[in-house]
Amino acid sequence: MDKRLCVWQNVMLETRLNIRISRCVNRQCKIYLNPVHKEVCESCPSRVPIEGKDEITESIADTVYVELDGRQDEGVEHILSNHCKKCEHYDKKDGLCAMLTCEYPLPMRDLMRNLSIHCPLELW
Repeated sequence: MDKRLCVWQNVMLETRLNIRISRCVNRQCKIYLNPVHKEVCESCPSRVPIEGKDEITESIADTVYVELDGRQDEGVEHILSNHCKKCEHYDKKDGLCAMLTCEYPLPMRDLMRNLSIHCPLELW
């Protein structure tokens, strides 16, 4: 299971798309209840890093963790670096693709884990 970057990060399983989605649950944060990804969490001034073991993630993994079939971190990072981040339709701030936002308003980092999701411009 992915390690959370902040105590305010909530990780959910989106069963229709078969992906995990993280969102911020800090009521004082400007991105409250919005999907987040690594870059957003790392640059957030309200972030509270998790020190040591992530007890919540480990306890969830023991009981309800579902291994997802899909692109691994290396594949997602390769696509993001070589295609998405160079594309005019990619919103670097939110990690969204303007071409996919209407259908899937989720960060590309999460969407790309699903093997059935492809670039509308057929770049990947």
